[in-house]
Amino acid sequence: MKRCIIELPKIRISKPGFDVDTAAPENLLFHEDFLFAQPYFFGFVACPFAGYVGNGGRDQTVSATVPDVTADPVVLLFMSAVSSADAIYPMPRDRGSGSDQNGYNVDSWQVMHQVISSTQIDVRFLKGSQGRKSPAGAHMILLRRGA
Repeated sequence: MKRCIIELPKIRISKPGFDVDTAAPENLLFHEDFLFAQPYFFGFVACPFAGYVGNGGRDQTVSATVPDVTADPVVLLFMSAVSSADAIYPMPRDRGSGSDQNGYNVDSWQVMHQVISSTQIDVRFLKGSQGRKSPAGAHMILLRRGA
C-alpha cells in the first residue's frame, strides 16, 4: 500500500490503512489542494562536505537557484544522511561508537536557510565536532503563500 506521493505539484499523504492513490479526501492527512500555501519546487541541495568523515566541525553555505515564483516562500528542509533518495527531519538521532577525543560514529548536524531573493536561497550545513559523519545534503520544498 502506498501512503505518500511527492511529485510536484502533487504532495499527498493518506491515513494509515488507505492507499494514497485511491483514498477519498476524508482519508487523506495531507493534500496539496487543501493547503493555504501551494508547493511549487522540490529539489536536492548537496552538502559541500558530504564525503568528510572526522571529528572536525564544518560550517558551509550553498546558494541554491530556485524558480522565480515568490520573494517570500515557505521553505521546508529535510536532511539526507546517505543520498538524495533518503530523508530525515530535521536532525537525526543516532548512536555509535567512539570517544570524546576522536568523535563518535554518529550523525550530528543541522541545516538552516535564508531567502536571499525570489531566485536564490542559501542553505547552511553545520556539522559539530562530536559526530564523525557528514550529511549528503538536504531536500528542499518551496511553497507559495495563498492570496
